[in-house]
Amino acid sequence: MKNLLPVALPLLFAGLASAQKMNAADGSGRIVQVFDLHELRPVDPDEPDQPAKPGLPTGEIRATSPGQHVADALRRFVDPPLGADDDLRGLGSRWLVMLGSPEQLASFERLWRAAQKRKEDVVDVQLRLYTIDAKKFAAIKDKLVAVERPGGIGYEMVAADKQATAIATALEAADGDSFEAPRLAVFPLQNASMSVKDQTSYVKDFTLTRVGDQAIADPVVDIVWDGYSIEVISTWLPDGLLGVSIDVQVQDLQRPIPKFETTLQAGLPPVQIQLPRVTGLRLRQTAALAKDSLAVLAASKADGKWIVATMRATALK
Repeated sequence: MKNLLPVALPLLFAGLASAQKMNAADGSGRIVQVFDLHELRPVDPDEPDQPAKPGLPTGEIRATSPGQHVADALRRFVDPPLGADDDLRGLGSRWLVMLGSPEQLASFERLWRAAQKRKEDVVDVQLRLYTIDAKKFAAIKDKLVAVERPGGIGYEMVAADKQATAIATALEAADGDSFEAPRLAVFPLQNASMSVKDQTSYVKDFTLTRVGDQAIADPVVDIVWDGYSIEVISTWLPDGLLGVSIDVQVQDLQRPIPKFETTLQAGLPPVQIQLPRVTGLRLRQTAALAKDSLAVLAASKADGKWIVATMRATALK
């Protein structure tokens, strides 16, 4: 929404408190409202005069709260959904600004209060990635829901109880490669990330340096990665469910890296430049999960194999 920032920024500069409202200037009846993300920050046990929270895990919470990450996670749960002329966006790391109807603002305020109430209830997110060949995935996809994505047809599902058990059992029986991500323990509406990457150096170019009458070719080295990158953000919903947004990136590097031979200058020997080729895919899903629910999303790689990601989320006791 193009007119959101010019309307919202004066509110901030005027020093208005979080949750203050004003009518949108376009006469549509919609409302602009500013929210302060500091209201969602849990107590930091390292701050002076702050009691430590019993049972709080150490060394596992790797998170930040950039405003746009929070906005992207919460907008999927606003009801009625935000339309083309509505907006919810982050301003820096502290503020959220929403423009919407009174009904949409009321829905968002319920989300906000639920997140405030349980802001110190750490969420335990369990992720597992499978790589399965096309023939074995064919028996699994019938248990999932087909969705159209920009790169083709993918599959996803939020399952519970026996259905969740059946899907998990089928994935294990497919006998593909699997990777269980390290535990992600994170406060609500904080962005947690982890990655497993191999970094490979390659020569992408050469520069010529003159030393007297001689030209010396110096290689320009860059780095390309392959592996997995995962980001998760979660929030408590008013009905007690967990709203979880997951973003998985998978990237494969062709090995050995192809080489291209060229001549930089007459009189110099030829050099080889490496041209890395990578293929990848991205899986994104936002789901409302009960205690024993399993979120599943799947997409096909360039080689025809399927990447399947499963996710569970529960309160960390």
